Amino acid sequence: MKITKMLAALSTAAVMAFSAAVSASAVVSPDETAYLYRINPDGKAVITSVKTAESTFTIPETVEKNGKKVTVVGVDDFAFALCDNVKVINVPDSLTIEQTGNVAFLNSTSVMNFLDKELGSAKNTDDVIKYVAKKTKYKNGKYTDEDLAELALKVKDKIKDIDFSSAKDVVGKTMILLKSVDELDISAKNRDNYTVWLNSITYSDITLAGSEKAPMKKYAEGRELLGMKYQVGGFLLGDANGDGVFSVRDAAFIARTIASGKKIDVAVNPAADYNQDGTVSVRDAAAIARKLAGNA
Repeated sequence: MKITKMLAALSTAAVMAFSAAVSASAVVSPDETAYLYRINPDGKAVITSVKTAESTFTIPETVEKNGKKVTVVGVDDFAFALCDNVKVINVPDSLTIEQTGNVAFLNSTSVMNFLDKELGSAKNTDDVIKYVAKKTKYKNGKYTDEDLAELALKVKDKIKDIDFSSAKDVVGKTMILLKSVDELDISAKNRDNYTVWLNSITYSDITLAGSEKAPMKKYAEGRELLGMKYQVGGFLLGDANGDGVFSVRDAAFIARTIASGKKIDVAVNPAADYNQDGTVSVRDAAAIARKLAGNA
C-alpha cells in the first residue's frame, strides 16, 4: 500500500521520526513565496523554510534586514520539506556545515519514496506502529501489543492540534506532521534513537551545485551513499546552452544538436537533462517547451 494512502498510519507513527520545526522567529523573504529565514544572535542568517514549485532553487548568499545585507550561513533541517519538485539546489560559499542541518535538503519526494520502500508491505496502521516502535527501541524493545495500542492513542490525541492549513495534499500534510514532532512530546530517548534512522534516509535526485571550495561540497560528499550529488559550478536546470537564462533557445539547442547526430553528455551538461531521466534527448526539449508554454 502506498504511503500517500496511509496518512492515518503515519499520523500515529512516523511523526516520531523527525525533530526541528520551522523557527517561530522566521522572517519572510522579499519574495514571500521563496523562503523564510531567521537571524542568529551573531547577526548571521539561516534559511528555515523554502517554498517553490520549480526544479531549481538558488540559496541566496545574503538577505536584507533593515536595509543591511546579512550573510546566509546555514539551512535548517527540513527547510525543503515541502518542495517535492526541487532537484538542483545552488549553494553559496557562505553556507557552513556547522549551521546546516543533517537533513536540511530532504524534500517530500525523498522522504515519501524512502517510506514507501521501508513500509511498502505494511497493511494497516498497526504494521506502521510496530515499525516505528522497532526503530525507536520503544520501551527498550520489550513492548506488548497493549503498549503499542496505548502509544497509538496518545499520538492520535496530540495530532489534533497541529495546523495542516498550509498543506495542499496528503504528502504535504504528512511532511507537516514529520516537522511537528516537538508538539507531540516524544521522549528525548526515543527521538535520539530515531535520529540514527533519520540520517539513513536516501535522497531522490537531489544535487547541490556550487564552487569547488564551497563547504557544501564536503557536506554532499558525506552523503553520496545516500544518493546526494554535488555539481561543481552552479547551474540552472534546463539552461542547456549555458547562457544563464532558461528560454526557448535551450529547447532549440537540444533539438538542433540531436538532429545533427551529436549526443549531449549528461555528465558534461547536466542542465540539459531537464526531465532528470539520466539522458539528454528530444524529450528534454519537449519538456522545456511545455514548461515555457505553461503546460508543465
